[in-house]
Amino acid sequence: MAKFSGVKAYQDYCRKAVMVNGYILMNNVLNHRAHIFDAEWMRKVEEKFKEDGFWEYYREMKRDAPSCETVQMVKRYFKRKSESEKQSINYRIQNRGACAFKLSMIKLFNWICDNNYQNIVKICVTPYDEFNLECPEDMGDIIADVLAKSMIEGGKPFCPNVYLGADVARLSICIEDFYLDNKLIMEKGDIIELFNKSVNNITKNTSYKEKELGKGYENYIKAEGPLPTYWIH
Repeated sequence: MAKFSGVKAYQDYCRKAVMVNGYILMNNVLNHRAHIFDAEWMRKVEEKFKEDGFWEYYREMKRDAPSCETVQMVKRYFKRKSESEKQSINYRIQNRGACAFKLSMIKLFNWICDNNYQNIVKICVTPYDEFNLECPEDMGDIIADVLAKSMIEGGKPFCPNVYLGADVARLSICIEDFYLDNKLIMEKGDIIELFNKSVNNITKNTSYKEKELGKGYENYIKAEGPLPTYWIH
């Protein structure tokens, strides 16, 4: 928070706005709102807090009768306030992510229809925030590129100030044992992901920078890994 003061300022704004408005404006493009179900009750409690002598009475009752209605009301209020403030930050992020995903899906689907690829390029499963597609092998590079562009375009309206990129990585398979300083880094049959100048051994759950492995490691892998052949991040 100290190094990214804008993040703190934004979160402080979110916490304040939800208590003032009684709802979370999750994005200002489609104006989706999440209303706080007990906002009216919380406002009434806040008015009680302003009454003369309230906090003196509360402290006395908390000491002598902690299960009384007033003490429980205050406890419930601050619990609900904390929950709503957390939601005011999280809901905005989740909603914009969901909207970006849906718009990306629309753009991809329209491209499929415009090019008459129905039942050729198949949208198989869309769990939560993930596309699972199938297509003929000779179209793999094209579809990976189209999906990446659809994802980028889908994110722009909902995150205009920060670029949301998408990179394509292709899974490969290790075709021969690869040693580095007498250590087995990749074993024949291991599933390898090449992404963002890093080599990720999916099978062994290890990662290395390309520069760590030096030149020639590419000769030990082949881009014929198991499905899914492509990852778009």
